[in-house]
Amino acid sequence: MARHRGIRQDLMDDYDENEDFDPMDDDESSADYYITQVIAKTGAMPRDKVIKALEAADWDINGAVKILKQRPQPQAKSATQIKQGPIPSSQGKQGGNFSQGKQGAKSNQSEKQGKNQTHQLKPEIQTKIVDIPTSKKNNPLPNIKPKIEPIKSPVSIQNTGEKQNIPNGYEEIKIQRKLNMDYPDVNNEILQATKPKINLVVIGHVDAGKSTLMGHLLYKMGYVDQKTIYKYEKESKAIGKDSFHFAWVLDAGTEERQRGVTIDVGCGHFTTNNREITLLDAPGHKDFIPNMISGAAQADAAVLVIDSSKGEFEKGFEGEGHQHGQTKEHSFLARALGITHIIVAINKLDTANWDQGRFEQIIRTLDPFLKRAGFKEVFFIPISGLKGINLIEKSPTVELEWYIGPTLIELIDCIPQPPRSIKKPFRLCIMDAYKLSHGSIIGQVVTGKIEGGTVKLGDRLAIVPANITCVVKNIEINGVFAEKAVVGESADLSFREVTGDFTLVVPGNVVCSMDYMIPQIRKFQAKVFTFEILFPITRGMKLVMFVQSLKVIVTVIKLLTQIDGTTGKIIKTNPRCFTKNTAGVIEAETDHKICLEKFTNYKSLGRVLFRDRSETVMAGMILELIE
Repeated sequence: MARHRGIRQDLMDDYDENEDFDPMDDDESSADYYITQVIAKTGAMPRDKVIKALEAADWDINGAVKILKQRPQPQAKSATQIKQGPIPSSQGKQGGNFSQGKQGAKSNQSEKQGKNQTHQLKPEIQTKIVDIPTSKKNNPLPNIKPKIEPIKSPVSIQNTGEKQNIPNGYEEIKIQRKLNMDYPDVNNEILQATKPKINLVVIGHVDAGKSTLMGHLLYKMGYVDQKTIYKYEKESKAIGKDSFHFAWVLDAGTEERQRGVTIDVGCGHFTTNNREITLLDAPGHKDFIPNMISGAAQADAAVLVIDSSKGEFEKGFEGEGHQHGQTKEHSFLARALGITHIIVAINKLDTANWDQGRFEQIIRTLDPFLKRAGFKEVFFIPISGLKGINLIEKSPTVELEWYIGPTLIELIDCIPQPPRSIKKPFRLCIMDAYKLSHGSIIGQVVTGKIEGGTVKLGDRLAIVPANITCVVKNIEINGVFAEKAVVGESADLSFREVTGDFTLVVPGNVVCSMDYMIPQIRKFQAKVFTFEILFPITRGMKLVMFVQSLKVIVTVIKLLTQIDGTTGKIIKTNPRCFTKNTAGVIEAETDHKICLEKFTNYKSLGRVLFRDRSETVMAGMILELIE
């Protein structure tokens, strides 16, 4: 999860395929390339006949097309012939799964029209629905998006460098699949890590000391050497930021160091006695809330850092004017993104001479608020991030002898691992995409957290909605080469055999299994809960929606029901608006297709946040994918 690595334009070396490669010896998706090419040239054909023709032509596409075109095609039945009896079984097989309307063949077709006709569907027939099974074994076009829509994707019809002979109306063939299907378990693997892997996000109001705290923690644990800290201390003093040297461990950008604020999500890794931690340092300034959402969406737990200085805690919690502070908003966002375990680090308490009264005052304010927000596990600890007190060892400070609880690292070491969807189809939400020409992992690379399933070297995957297929070439976890990565891990993947334009891959795209591709939709229903909003949510309202690293404009087209947030009981149908602290169900749509999942399939890919006028106004979960 490197932060904005340098983007290289060097292309990967071409992958040398084995000349004796037999598509049927590899996974099904390899053979499907040849099958779709033949179908594109001949029109719709039963899968078994296409495979036989390919085998007869030694898997030469043009040879298979020639064989199929030379074979006599069944004549179309006239209306009189249809009435005389059922269609012979051989002709039924020829029709495959293609539905030709309620009456089957056209009743006004003559024998002459069918006599010399090649097997290509006419445009009026090609607009009918094709019922394709969802199983890998019987699926003739697994690369096509799993929903009812025209085939337009280069994933389905790949460019071989020659002109594609696509029959008229071919792009209008439609596929019938369950858009809201519940995915089956696709493997029987069990998480076998010796130490649970936890993604930990650090949140809080701007200038609360988040980066300094975590930079000092990494230094004390030996992940940053004294020479580096001395260098940062000298350089920070040179620009008038004497106390920022520990923050520079995670704030690596020039602008971040000059301004003294975190802008992007910083990343670090460390190991405790019982946990492997991926550390995500989120920005605290309100202008960078979208970046904070991107980091928190990957997290399993959070450290909420509080500035306990006089007036600063109140400013971070209550805010100024009509806007609440980032302490409150970050807490709401973290909970809305599924985090239930939170450690509250009350920082800078040394500036109040470790005043126990101040510590308890902050707890009295925060504890009921966090419990009402839905956090199940809340822990409070007094610390000093700059001085490193109470981070990894008990404080020798006499003024802090009243605190007898665990240190920060001991609290982190006890964070429970959340349930993981290891048996589900593979999903990785892309945080960054780039090209590298040197280093341990080279070529076309994506980085992100695995939200479901597993990935291994050699797996054939799809990147959507960029419409790219690829094969996994290398896997890195925390900079270390691996043969496999599993759900919950943050990984870098490089690819070979890439089809499509890799420059179209952006944060928010999803790398997924070819067998069960993530749906691409424009319209959906979501159960939502409004925050303390000033303006009501109404039909026609445009909002900015966030899903993992994806940011997209949506239009609220329907307010379906207002419900009781606790019981789910319907209070009102077709309400005129949603005011503050209101639960309900909405229907919304985007201007272009995006990747979404039902909340019941993948919680992390089914959680959404909505913002308006630089304020978070709603959180929700996807109930149904419509189109």
